[in-house]
Amino acid sequence: MVVVGTRNTPRRRALELVPHRRSVGSSLASAGALFGDFSIKPIGAWQRHSGRAMSFSDAIGFVAAALVLVTFYQRQMIPLRLAALGSNLAFIVYGLALGLAPVWLLHALLLPVNASRLAEALRAKHSLDASPR
Repeated sequence: MVVVGTRNTPRRRALELVPHRRSVGSSLASAGALFGDFSIKPIGAWQRHSGRAMSFSDAIGFVAAALVLVTFYQRQMIPLRLAALGSNLAFIVYGLALGLAPVWLLHALLLPVNASRLAEALRAKHSLDASPR
């Protein structure tokens, strides 16, 4: 059994290596020879929240994920960048709350990119609105 997380992290997950049952003629048999015949499955991952209220970090994570989904449905650039900025902020809070450096660092780097692209889109819209027709 492999435990992912630290002692200070409240959301520790235990993972178990589970052997695959494959037939001899399986096309994945060669991959199994290279990588081993094991996969990783979470133990009790769906039982973690049973009977408990959702944590603040989980709620922020769901909001951030929903905002990413919203960005994929946008057809105009300005609403897309606004949703992306919101998701960047939410993921920064989520990453900092759980101590997930790759998550908050990625979104901290994407935040100024989305802000500058939003400023470009707003300038372009302003120049189109101000031009005589």
